[in-house]
Amino acid sequence: MPAAFRCADHVAQLVGADVVMTIHPKVQAMVIKADKEGTINREVSIHKPVDSKIIEKVSNTLPEFAQAYSIDSIAIKNFDTFGATLMTLDGFNTTGWQRVHTL
Repeated sequence: MPAAFRCADHVAQLVGADVVMTIHPKVQAMVIKADKEGTINREVSIHKPVDSKIIEKVSNTLPEFAQAYSIDSIAIKNFDTFGATLMTLDGFNTTGWQRVHTL
């Protein structure tokens, strides 16, 4: 489930993927605007490879990305303690559940 889109192109690059997307209304507005302007890519692009230089740069900067990017590199038993998982859960807790709890 992709999330944390920052622009219309992030959404467009997943066209053709078998995914459910969580798209913030602000980004949805960007997609609608780009579509109206004809500036959004309307081709299936999920199978296009990512530039290996970009993957290398991010992997060298964020070792956890390299682990997550590698197929079958995170054991299921370790997923709940994986840094990116913890960060995401903390974000949901801080911006969502804590707000609900204080109502």
